[in-house]
Amino acid sequence: MFARGVVVVLVTLVAFTAQAADSGLSAALDELAVAADEEKNLSPEFKEALNGLIGALRETQAAAPGNPSVSAPSDSFFEKLHPFADFRLRYEHRRNRPGRDDRNRSRIRFRIGAEYDLHPELRAGFRLRTGDPNDPNSPHRTLGGRHSDGGGGMFDSFEIALVRAYLKYKPSWFEGSTIWAGKFDHPFVKNPVYGELVWDDDVNPEGVAGVYKWSDGNGLDLRFAAGEYFLVESGGADEASMTVLQGAAGLGITDDLKAQVAVGWYRYANLNADGSLVSIADNGGCPGCNALDASGEYASGFRVLNPIASLTYSGLAVPITLSGEFILNTSADSSRDDDGYAVGVAAGKVSGPGDWKVWYQFQNISREALFSGFAQDDFLMATNYSGHVAAVDYGLAKGISLRAWGLVSRPIDRLGGRFDDDEVQVRVDLNAKF
Repeated sequence: MFARGVVVVLVTLVAFTAQAADSGLSAALDELAVAADEEKNLSPEFKEALNGLIGALRETQAAAPGNPSVSAPSDSFFEKLHPFADFRLRYEHRRNRPGRDDRNRSRIRFRIGAEYDLHPELRAGFRLRTGDPNDPNSPHRTLGGRHSDGGGGMFDSFEIALVRAYLKYKPSWFEGSTIWAGKFDHPFVKNPVYGELVWDDDVNPEGVAGVYKWSDGNGLDLRFAAGEYFLVESGGADEASMTVLQGAAGLGITDDLKAQVAVGWYRYANLNADGSLVSIADNGGCPGCNALDASGEYASGFRVLNPIASLTYSGLAVPITLSGEFILNTSADSSRDDDGYAVGVAAGKVSGPGDWKVWYQFQNISREALFSGFAQDDFLMATNYSGHVAAVDYGLAKGISLRAWGLVSRPIDRLGGRFDDDEVQVRVDLNAKF
């Protein structure tokens, strides 16, 4: 009978291994406990050991992943980690560059980062990327190209920069709000067709920012954003900084028609920062940058108003979006043009394989309409140009898409030897997110 008891135990162990989450195992354990208690040929010591094993099996079954009454532990490292990454391979052709030959080049961009749950309401995050650490606008590296430190070419390694490092707080006591501190993404609503005229997507500000979202549940969504950014820190001197504000509203006019309006405000303070030429060395004085005065400082101040409006209709086979954007620098030098505008249209949406999207936008940006240091770098000029951008996007697979696009621009004012010919760029991008 001892052998019988051992066999029963072994059979039970096998059953547990095969079906630990099966609710029928509980009944089997009950029967085994009764049989062990009634078996007269088992010693008291063996019965005690067998009952202990049965109890351990019950506890293990209760904790099994398939048991619906037990949730998986939520404090493991990997459950708290939220990684993200993307890769881009680009071919680019540039033509009619003033005083330069036409150019063909291949470029790459790689970005990787993660957020980690420090607390149910608090995350820490970071992002690394390729690109010049001294140029916040461009994460792309040219294959065979030179680097910011004079290296590059001959298979030298690429530069890697830490472009985000932040804390993100979503307080439970203020539902709908999010606060960032450190170096993070600029949290503004953007033009849905092409949204980098005032602020390049690759520029990550440093400071603190917050967003509050509210919805009435019937199609009205409100969003408010504010931030204080640190541009140049100078010990014992005035520091360059900026304050940003934006209010946005989305309204579902019908089931298929939605309107969105956003008004942004960018106030730059002390850009010259007691003689500091940090920003001027990077952004001032070139034909496609802001103008300088006789003393070598910015000719204008920068307090930029940026309203954006869009209308999206989703009642057709693909969604259609119309957009408009206006830019006005209310602190521009009185002798200079101070505004800009853009109008665009998009059809389609890429969310998976076989999806497509086509879009076009025209923009006209005067030289002092915005601060050139943080504006887009897709066109060959950041300001003082009028231009067209058009693209076709196509989904190849989940997370993988192809974009073919072209940009044509011409200077508004002919400065610094700029020619009147249209400057042309053609690009083909293979993008992957994972």
